[in-house]
Amino acid sequence: MRAAEAGQGIALVRDIYARPEIAAGRLALAIDRPWPTQFAYYVLTLPENAQKPAVKLFIEWLHQEAATESR
Repeated sequence: MRAAEAGQGIALVRDIYARPEIAAGRLALAIDRPWPTQFAYYVLTLPENAQKPAVKLFIEWLHQEAATESR
């Protein structure tokens, strides 16, 4: 999470670990739908990085992978 907060990429973490950073605006939630606890992952990035093409493509890919895995 510290690397994501420093602008070095994204973090895949459980929401409980990122709540303070999200609440403070230091990180932004990229995937906003719930997941079963045993498979709960979240993508975090700085708000200004969320619209970067590479970040958007990676998040889209994660969504596709998650949809494939849930079938």
